Amino acid sequence: MDGRERAANIERLLDEWRPAPRPRFQPGAGLPAGDAVYRTVLCARPYFALERWTAGDGAVLARAFATAQILSTAGAPVTVACGGWTGRLGRARTLLLPAALGQVRVTGPADVLFGYLPDRVPARFRTLFPVRGPGGCPVADDGRDVAGEGWEAAVGWRTEEFGESHEGIVGAVLEDGSEPKPAYLDTGGGPGMYRTSEWWAYDGGGGRPRAAGARASCSCGWRGPSVPVPRGGPAGDGLEDLDVSGPHRDWTEHVRTVERRTVPLPEDLAQLLAALEEKLLALAEDAPAAALRAVTALDRLGRRAGREAACMIDEDDGRRWEALGRALGIGADRARSLVTGYLPPH
Repeated sequence: MDGRERAANIERLLDEWRPAPRPRFQPGAGLPAGDAVYRTVLCARPYFALERWTAGDGAVLARAFATAQILSTAGAPVTVACGGWTGRLGRARTLLLPAALGQVRVTGPADVLFGYLPDRVPARFRTLFPVRGPGGCPVADDGRDVAGEGWEAAVGWRTEEFGESHEGIVGAVLEDGSEPKPAYLDTGGGPGMYRTSEWWAYDGGGGRPRAAGARASCSCGWRGPSVPVPRGGPAGDGLEDLDVSGPHRDWTEHVRTVERRTVPLPEDLAQLLAALEEKLLALAEDAPAAALRAVTALDRLGRRAGREAACMIDEDDGRRWEALGRALGIGADRARSLVTGYLPPH
């Protein structure tokens, strides 16, 4: 291959490269699974799940399953017992376990991985490990693309416009109707702890209270109506699933109410922005360099207009940050930060 052909191939590769999408790394969800045995869910989606199990010296890791499992060693060789067979699985080796076997036992010390097709995905893992479609667009559990609905898949529910200002979760409600303090969970993925207020964390384990109910909870302080957690759950390993479609609908309606209260855009400007978005997305496919130039020009224009608007708001003593926040659908602190971000440095 000569230099010209090589350069042409590199250019074609760069034309197809999309550097924007980036993975969002999440700590695994740690779950105790017995004496000296620890389970960490690394990912869990409708079509694939991966778990890391560790067992101390002499401890026995027992795992029941209903779908085929791919067992791999992540550390030293281990002793595996399954279906009347016992053998050693070497370092960095893999063993396929048919679903008909139903159970496997691994004697510690052990550090192994289980990959499998889940028969269901518990609610806690749907929030910890949101699925994304092409280009990072969020998709529903049934594979339906929901990017057009404006929801950003994250640890909580978010919209692209309001972001963290209206992040929703399914929060816990105690027997007396109060909310528990945030729970801190050891994920097994490092020295840090996973902080959450989601209902599934309150299973009575680790000194945490047991949830009697669950409800939609928004970061702005809004709360939806409570629904009872079924008797007996959360219990055991905490994987009983709760139908969270009701709380999600409550939060969705709350966000729509917030949106209706925001300051409306002039109709001609709204149409212009929609047409501009369509044009830029098409241009990004056909002529990426031209699209980047256009976006850079828009960024300059946006900063000029934003600076002018910020100066007008800053000079108006009658405006309160709370009122501006309501007009934008965000909190008062974020509204103030938005304005000061556009103002020139003093």
